[in-house]
Amino acid sequence: KTTVVVGVRAPAESASISKLTSASFPGQVLEFPANNTEQLDKTQPSWGNYPKGVTAVYLKHLNRKEPLGVHAAIASTVPLGSGVSSSAALQVSFATFLESLFEIDGVPAIQKALLCQTAEHEYCNVPCGIMDQFISSCGKKDCALLIDCCAKEPTLVAFQDPDVVIVVCNSNVKHELNGGEYKERVMQCQAAVKTLQTHGHPQMTHLRDATMSELDAVREALGDEVVYRRARHVITENERTVAAVEHIRARQYAEAGQLMFESHDSLRDDYNVSTPELDYLVETARGCEGVFGARMTGAGFGGCIVALMQQQHAQKLMETLVADYPKDKFGSMRPNPTSFLTRTGDGAHVIQAGVSTH
Repeated sequence: KTTVVVGVRAPAESASISKLTSASFPGQVLEFPANNTEQLDKTQPSWGNYPKGVTAVYLKHLNRKEPLGVHAAIASTVPLGSGVSSSAALQVSFATFLESLFEIDGVPAIQKALLCQTAEHEYCNVPCGIMDQFISSCGKKDCALLIDCCAKEPTLVAFQDPDVVIVVCNSNVKHELNGGEYKERVMQCQAAVKTLQTHGHPQMTHLRDATMSELDAVREALGDEVVYRRARHVITENERTVAAVEHIRARQYAEAGQLMFESHDSLRDDYNVSTPELDYLVETARGCEGVFGARMTGAGFGGCIVALMQQQHAQKLMETLVADYPKDKFGSMRPNPTSFLTRTGDGAHVIQAGVSTH
């Protein structure tokens, strides 16, 4: 799936004004000042916070004196509000577009990702992590990406097997991350860190530094079983991630897939961000031939699952996920899930006259 931005610099007489349209929001024309760092006018479409935010942080953090006004059109096949990084795809592609159009050199892929994360924090009011922006900016074809979120360092992990693919199934249950659930879990994890700090681990700054034995030792001190379960998910998810990398490198896809199933169970039971629809899709995939593993993806409360599987059985899985979907269980007004097959691809890059520039 791709997000594409096509456009030109704004005319000289209106160089400080950007005008954008999006195929995802037909009939809407976004217009905002491209020479300041003010918040988007609330009369403008809400999706405009993403390109406006990117424009603003590039002006501020790169000390741009001239406006970044553009006339541009956006088209994307990345499902919106589905936990597959549509907002990061828009941000990073728009940032890459600005860099090319205004000849902004010297912005490494990591810095671009961090600037886009800042834009989402400050202009979209979402305290997101760095995963989505990093994969959109630093991703490479035939590679997975291991991200050290504390050091802010991505590591490419070779993932090239013609017989193994990824199937994405969209439950079409929509979610928005500014509803408070995401922030609540961030605060719960921070509360767990503070308790660990005051019980023998003063230097600890993140749950990635903790072990399950250390967490278990402060279980009563936490005073809240929900906070314990949130922290347990984060600690064990880090363990699963490190283990999965080694299995992928060794092409041990069944072992990596089992970790995906365990991850979904933890997201459902400890982090409580799954939905009945996502649970059903994962359980259906669990029983299908050729599936190594499956789990929900994204921040939760709707969106997609991803399945790691043998290519020869992918079409059957996609058909089964739709054909067996119990609409009577989830409500007749619920849309059917939709699926697509994918592989890893390159992060954002410039395409000019049929020539791709990475």
